[in-house]
Amino acid sequence: MSIGSLIICLSLYNAILAIKSGLIFSIAGIITFFVSFSKSQKPGYSCGFFINPNTNAFYASFFIPITLYYILFKKDTFHSNSIRIKYIFGLIIMLINLFLTFSRAGYVGIAISFAIIIYFYSKKKFVAFIILGIILIQQSIPFLTMKGGSTIARLGLLYAAIELLKSSHSGFLWGFGTMSVFEKYADYKDFLGISFDPVNYPHNFVIFYIMQFGIISIIPLIIFFINFFYKSFKYILKKAKNDVTILFFTITISILIQSLFEDTILVPQFFVYPLFLIFFGMLRKEINSEPELSKKINTSLI
Repeated sequence: MSIGSLIICLSLYNAILAIKSGLIFSIAGIITFFVSFSKSQKPGYSCGFFINPNTNAFYASFFIPITLYYILFKKDTFHSNSIRIKYIFGLIIMLINLFLTFSRAGYVGIAISFAIIIYFYSKKKFVAFIILGIILIQQSIPFLTMKGGSTIARLGLLYAAIELLKSSHSGFLWGFGTMSVFEKYADYKDFLGISFDPVNYPHNFVIFYIMQFGIISIIPLIIFFINFFYKSFKYILKKAKNDVTILFFTITISILIQSLFEDTILVPQFFVYPLFLIFFGMLRKEINSEPELSKKINTSLI
């Protein structure tokens, strides 16, 4: 996974590397949908080089926005239309790979990425995208709900997490700790009779953060993010309409929203955590290059 993370970072400076790397990961994923590379991989899912298809979906959540950004905002870098068509074809392959992961969190993350990038590219195309998205959602409801067991399991995990927080005032305010929370959560799942899913985290980074560190610590963090992204949005509208800041902004927000259905962003040894910090840091660096706006963001934290 560390190699993939390095490739994603380098892709920011080399569009060709982005498309080629994304294609390699995507083709591997599509192959594993039919033939698994390992006995540990889920059959009938696009896992690629990983055991879990959700991991493959998270990688797609980085490669796809990078590719889309270059297709729309970096037309001048293409020497001919044929090269741009190859990029579009590569993007389609990546989307097929994501689709075959059956990761609904991945679908949400990519939908947000597309919406943000298209919004900054063309307001008219954004309206068309939203209309198309509504139609697709209506038509896709049976498909999105066909993994009923998975949906029930996720709801059960969230229910157990909320009930655990309700059972302890100190745990709700200050958390249960980064390690003991797993034992507490597992015991409480057994107490509630929720044993059909062995996972000991709720698949929601906000709930999981509260379970570890408490509601008091997350409130200033939420205020910071809301204020920062609002200022970033205004900055892009005003001064960075065709800038790579759009890409940093898109990926940080889409990963946060995707993490409402997965909580790996809180696991330091998992690649989502450091990659998110890299893109967030690069966005912060771009915003800090505007002295007046940087001052407003910094003073809002006092």
